[in-house]
Formats: sequence, C-alpha cells, structure tokens
Amino acid sequence: MKVWKKMLAVLLALSLAGTAAPASAFAENGTKPEETAEPETGESVEFVTPQEGEKQAAAPARTVVEGYTMLTAGQELHQTTGEREIYKFSPEQSGYYNLSCDSVNGQEFRFEAEKCIYYTEDETGNPVQDEISLYRNVTAQNMNRIVWMNQEEEYIFCCSSNQYYETDEYDFKIRIDKAAIKDITAVQKPTVDSYEFINYAGMQVSVNFQDGTNILSEVQSNRYNNSCYIEVFEWQNIAYNRQNKIWPYAYLQSVDEVENGNVNVSELSPGSHTAVLQLREEIYNEDGTTETKPYDFQVEFTVNRGNVASIQVKDKIYPGF
Repeated sequence: MKVWKKMLAVLLALSLAGTAAPASAFAENGTKPEETAEPETGESVEFVTPQEGEKQAAAPARTVVEGYTMLTAGQELHQTTGEREIYKFSPEQSGYYNLSCDSVNGQEFRFEAEKCIYYTEDETGNPVQDEISLYRNVTAQNMNRIVWMNQEEEYIFCCSSNQYYETDEYDFKIRIDKAAIKDITAVQKPTVDSYEFINYAGMQVSVNFQDGTNILSEVQSNRYNNSCYIEVFEWQNIAYNRQNKIWPYAYLQSVDEVENGNVNVSELSPGSHTAVLQLREEIYNEDGTTETKPYDFQVEFTVNRGNVASIQVKDKIYPGF
C-alpha cells in the first residue's frame, strides 16, 4: 500500500510540472507568439493591397481644411459623390480664372458660387474676417465661368448632383485655371433668321487665351438694343475688392460698316449681313481712374422679311357677340 501511494505522488508531480513549464515561459517572454505590438503613436494602421495602393497613387491629392476641400490653380479634382461638397479657393495671384466643371458620366450637377471671404481692419488695426453671399449657380452637365478674383480673398464653391440618380458612378471634374484672354471670336453664327431685331439664338463665341487654349460659350439675345449676353462672363462680380471685370453684354457697334446709330434691322435687305459686336473690360487703376478695354468681334446673321401674301376671313362675327 505504501508503494502504491508513492507511485501516485510521483505521477501527480510530473503532471503539475508539465502544465507549469509553458506558463513560466510566457511570463518570461511577455508576448504571445501570435501577438504584434501596437504602434508607439497609438494610431491605427491601415493595410492597403497593392491594387488599392495603385488607385490611391493615381488619384489627385485632396486637401481638406475646416470641412472644405482646397482648390489649387491648375489642379484637377474629381468629385465621385452626388452629395453636396464644399470647396475653397485662395488665389496666389489676383487675376482672371476659368472655373470649370464637367460631368464625366453625364449626370446633371448644380455648381454654386456661395460666398466671398474678405478681410478688413477694426479700429485698433486688427484684421477682421467678413463675407458676402454670392447666390450664383449653374445647373448643367458642363460649365465654364471666367471670373476675376483677388489674391487677398477666399472663395467658397459647392457642387452636388442636381437630382437623385440610381447610381453611385458620379464623376464631376472640377478645375480652376489662370485665364489670360487674347481675343474673342464668333465660331457659330445665329441659327435663326432676324426680322425686327438681330436674333443671336444658336450663336457661339470662342474665348481665346494667350496660351493657345480656348473655351466656347453660348449667348442669349437682347432684342431691345441688338446686344447679346455671353454666359461665360455672367459671374463677373464675385470679388469684393474688384480691380477688373468683364461685362457679359456684347453691344452692337455696326452692321455692314454702318454704325449702330444709323442701323434699322427691319429696313435691311433680306439675306446675309455682318455685324460687329463689342465686349468691354473695366480696369480700375490705383489712382481711382477707370479704363475700358474693348474686345471686338464679327458675326454674320441673316435677315428675312416674312412678307404676308394674303389675309382671309375664316369666320364672320354674328350680331350680339
């Protein structure tokens, strides 16, 4: 019996030693083999697959400050959501810029010039931030607006899908580029005939830049003075402290080399005629004076008479009516 008890004691000791060895080894090592130490910064680490890494490298950088995506002249950004996103632009130089937005996949967007942030000083000379609301927007699949912006100001723009689409494939391409205007030309004459006034419907003008690029703009007719409204310049007053601006109206100067004051469109002979239109830039000098820089361009238009051949009474008037 004593021998049997001794054997049980030996077996129990061996069993306890087998379980204690791994525990003591973990205590000495301090880290389980399958565990990895946390980064010293405490920040989470995001693992990116090679394919995802290529996409991230190809995408343009988007700098977000205070909820705004910062725009930089010459940079192309792609908004891939229909939700309203806010953009801020701080010009490095005062001057004209071409603000463009294009819907790559064909959805209609709403692009807004929301506000201009400018700075003044209080009575102690400390800077004070002010802002004005702009209330300008375009609803389209593509747009260009040439605007003059001040280096000392900031501009807030917004872009969103104009309606709900059953898709996640949004791609609104947004750019701001410096715009040094060389001249303006008419590249599409009016597509309708003129009768009592010059009808510019269907006409397109090309705004040509010094670097050889250009953009096209639609126009709208103004029948009361034979002028037209060039849409690309309609945001001419978004800067608070303006030094330059281009009026969006192009005024009739002459028809067939006859000055506008002596032109009556209804008296022109039927057929083709040539008009000279003038767009005007206002330049504000530091001494308080103002200069006007003209941009003249020609456009052909067609006059039609629409003469009445005959008049016929279809129904007589009965007495008592």
